[in-house]
Amino acid sequence: MVNEMNLSGIVVHIHPACPVALRGLLADLSGVEIHTVREDGKMVISVEDALETAPAEMLQRVQSLPDVLSADMIYSYLGSMQNSVPYFHQGNEWPDRYQEGARA
Repeated sequence: MVNEMNLSGIVVHIHPACPVALRGLLADLSGVEIHTVREDGKMVISVEDALETAPAEMLQRVQSLPDVLSADMIYSYLGSMQNSVPYFHQGNEWPDRYQEGARA
């Protein structure tokens, strides 16, 4: 069992006329999931793998695809899957500072 993981969020700006072709190319990349594709050519993807590819290398792969105008990593997590389970997923309540109407 692999205990380490790599999770990245990438915003991709593509040529608006080419989203269908690019979706196929992105789907061919290991661990890529497309979350949003807007008509103006903005796309949000996530990349999840077990440390087989460095986040910077995957970003370069996305940037080099045809019709990609730009791609920027907006989130990257490298670490233990065991430590990645958020506090509230363990049955705990949100800390008061995150409750609706709470003051900072």
